[in-house]
Amino acid sequence: MFKTIRILFICISFGLTAHSQSEEYKKELNKMFELSGSQELYKTYLDQMLPMVKDIFKDQDKEVWKAFKKEFSEIAMEELFDKLIPIYHNHLTLEDIQEINKFYKSSAGKKLVAKLPDISKESMVIGQEWGAEIGLKVQMKLKEKGLID
Repeated sequence: MFKTIRILFICISFGLTAHSQSEEYKKELNKMFELSGSQELYKTYLDQMLPMVKDIFKDQDKEVWKAFKKEFSEIAMEELFDKLIPIYHNHLTLEDIQEINKFYKSSAGKKLVAKLPDISKESMVIGQEWGAEIGLKVQMKLKEKGLID
């Protein structure tokens, strides 16, 4: 009987510890999303999607959409976050996330987050130019080999 109680106690303790670690991981990951600007990026995507849905159901008044947007945004973000946790958990430990958060709290991390939208915009332009150049080079090689006119 005593052995059974002790095993039960160990199982409960392990479960509570795992849950506590899981909650701490979730908290640190949420902090990372916030500090890195990812949370705002996801909100922007959501804000871009909702008008498309609104266009489908045009006959609803503004107040309905305003309330719906607020409620849906909160739920959708939480659902997305819950779906992303296992992915991050498979690749990063709690300690990794904590170190990443330290970086994002540093002046260099804050600067990166502030400059990332501009870097992304400028990188997209370069990427498009690079893609066009590759396309032309492929076209030239195909012409050289007589595969196209």
